[in-house]
Amino acid sequence: MILALALATPAHANTFLFNWTEAPGSLGTSHTYTFNGMSITAMVYNDNGTQTGNALYGKNSGGDENGIGTTLDNSGQHEIVYADYVQLDFSNVLKNYNITSASLQINSDTNGESYAIYGTNTAGGVLTKPTPGTTGTVTSTFASSTPLKTGNTESTFSILSYLQNYKILAVTETLQPSSLTCTSQPNILIGTLTIEATLKSTVPEPGTFGWIACSLAGLSIFSRKLRRR
Repeated sequence: MILALALATPAHANTFLFNWTEAPGSLGTSHTYTFNGMSITAMVYNDNGTQTGNALYGKNSGGDENGIGTTLDNSGQHEIVYADYVQLDFSNVLKNYNITSASLQINSDTNGESYAIYGTNTAGGVLTKPTPGTTGTVTSTFASSTPLKTGNTESTFSILSYLQNYKILAVTETLQPSSLTCTSQPNILIGTLTIEATLKSTVPEPGTFGWIACSLAGLSIFSRKLRRR
């Protein structure tokens, strides 16, 4: 009885807070962030699917200037610009945790700057945007060919429903600059990510099954002895 109750005790949800500030500066084309055992990998890509000449950048300038950006930003602000995107890979999270809530914040989104979030299950992909100064339709090779979410404010929103279908989320700037080489690029940052989750139960090792069997046998013998008294 006691053993059964112990095995049936529900796990308590823990809060995992990723603010990305523990790894400042240029980080290469991918970087894995870990908080209390939970790991999320960030990856940077140019819109054409390459990574040439680009890198992730951990920005830690305080306030809404904290988060994940890129080095492609010609303004020198090290943020995500029109010509690139950053993916967050939740594979480890989805494999090892039961998620009860997940919310993401977009930072440094001011003066009409805007963002779009796409879902996919494979790293990389091509995101085709109209050349600055022209109009046209944005297309992508992501699993979600249209954005899961768009916005132009520094809002915090739930991504839980996205993670039910996709293990990777891509974040990009969607406001056109005057040119791809200008020094006043519209840009954004991936801000704080907050996840509430419980660790998934694992199948016990064969030795554990043996221990459980011995425990149950011992309880049975003890119970019979009590009845004989």
